[in-house]
Amino acid sequence: MDKRFNAEAYAFMASVGGKDWCNAHQEDFVRTLVEQFAPEEMTQGNIRKAAERYIFNQVDSEAFADIRNRVEAENPAMVGMVIAIMAQYMLELVIARG
Repeated sequence: MDKRFNAEAYAFMASVGGKDWCNAHQEDFVRTLVEQFAPEEMTQGNIRKAAERYIFNQVDSEAFADIRNRVEAENPAMVGMVIAIMAQYMLELVIARG
């Protein structure tokens, strides 16, 4: 886990369904990366920015509604942080894939 995010924030992201959502959308996200970047452009920074865009573009979707509703019910100020932590987790999933 990236040192910028503490265990408590990561646990909150997971508790509202963010980790499960990332796992479920991993394949689609990787397809978007392949479409957006040449292999030499697949830096951690580019992947992380792409993950943030990918997640942000899903925020209003039906698939993301449960996470959004749970975050807003528990701590509305954490919406941005949850997206940032999810983006970091997506980056870690991509790195783990190789």
